[in-house]
Amino acid sequence: MGVRRFYTCRLLRWRDAAFCFRLANDFDVRRRSRKPYSSQRPTWLGHLRWMWKWIRDPNCRAWLITAEAVGLMSEAPPVAVNCSRKVGLLRASRFADGREGSEVAIAIHKGHRGKGIASGQLFDMSPLIYRHFKGPVYAFIKMDNEASIKTFVRAGYLRRMGAVEYGENATMAKYWWRPK
Repeated sequence: MGVRRFYTCRLLRWRDAAFCFRLANDFDVRRRSRKPYSSQRPTWLGHLRWMWKWIRDPNCRAWLITAEAVGLMSEAPPVAVNCSRKVGLLRASRFADGREGSEVAIAIHKGHRGKGIASGQLFDMSPLIYRHFKGPVYAFIKMDNEASIKTFVRAGYLRRMGAVEYGENATMAKYWWRPK
C-alpha cells in the first residue's frame, strides 16, 4: 500500500482560467516576466483574452501542470486516493517574426517551487514542443533570475552567447534546447 505522487501536463482549458489568473498575478511571477508591460497586473478581461489566444491560436500551446496522487493510504480501513492539484503553467509559442523554433516559459505556484517540478516538466515536454513547432526551443531569462537559469540548465537547455536587451525591463540570457 502507499500513495504514488507524480506530476503531469495537460492542455490548458477554460476551467483553468481562475488558477492561471492567480498565478499571473503572483508577485514573483510578475517580477520575473520578460516583457516590460508584463510587470503590470492583468485584469480579468485581459486575462480572458490571453486565455483565448493560448487555447485557440495554432501558433501557441499551453499546458497546465498538475500534481497527481493515486493509491491506497495505509489506514484501517484502507482509503483510496485519487486527486489532482493545479501547480503551474507551461507555455510555448512560435516566433511572431517567422524565425525557426519557439519560445517557452514556465510558472509554478509559490507553494510548489523548489521541488524540481519545473525542470522535470521542461525536460519531459521540450521534445514535444520541438516536434510541434519544428525547431529549437528558446527561453529568455533575466540575467539575475538564478533559480530559472538553474531550472532550464537542469532540463537540458544550453546558454547562447551574448545577451538580448528587452527595453527598460532587463537584460536577458538566451537559452535553447534541441535533441542531442
